[in-house]
Amino acid sequence: MTTTKLLFGISSLATLWLGLATLSTTAADLKVAKVDPKIYDAYVGQYQLEPGFLIWFCRDKDRLMSQATGQAKIEVFPKSETEFFVKEVDAQITFVKGQDGKVTHLVLHQNGDHEAKKISNQPPKERVAVKVDPKIYAAYVGDYELQPGAVLTISKEENRLMAQATGQQKFEIFPESETKFFFQVVDAQISFKKDAQGKVTGLVLQQRGDHEAKKTR
Repeated sequence: MTTTKLLFGISSLATLWLGLATLSTTAADLKVAKVDPKIYDAYVGQYQLEPGFLIWFCRDKDRLMSQATGQAKIEVFPKSETEFFVKEVDAQITFVKGQDGKVTHLVLHQNGDHEAKKISNQPPKERVAVKVDPKIYAAYVGDYELQPGAVLTISKEENRLMAQATGQQKFEIFPESETKFFFQVVDAQISFKKDAQGKVTGLVLQQRGDHEAKKTR
């Protein structure tokens, strides 16, 4: 996969699993099954629907919680020991196990069936934005060439720092420190690089590997 397809490499699947305000008609008719919450432990982890778009699960006491890339955390409810549903939208999940009894993948039933391989037994690290002086953003504004024809443009809008890849939508990036930022729409981070004089010379896009980009403007 080339760098141009890395950032925001999300197709229509990214519009699934949205936490809408109203209860779905299908969910209203489903009954929550009584299951031992201990079974949820096997389902905890990360599942990749497609590059850049994950669904992950974690336990909150006796509840199984789910969160998709760039979306809010919601509870999923058991229909059986392996089948779950979402109340906010018309979506259901079936967890699939291998011969050894371990969960190998899930199937998301929403506008069709979508398989997602389990890639980790741990939910991703929850990233938290810190407070920084927005004045530092001015030094990061410019174009960064990931590869010929693929540029990541950093811009400042009031007190927000924005990133836009060639031919793609503009998104806000959030500070983890004064030089490290993260996206909420995809699992990707940016680290800005400075020279000995403190001038920004480039960045590293961290998304399924490290991708360096030189500042060209």
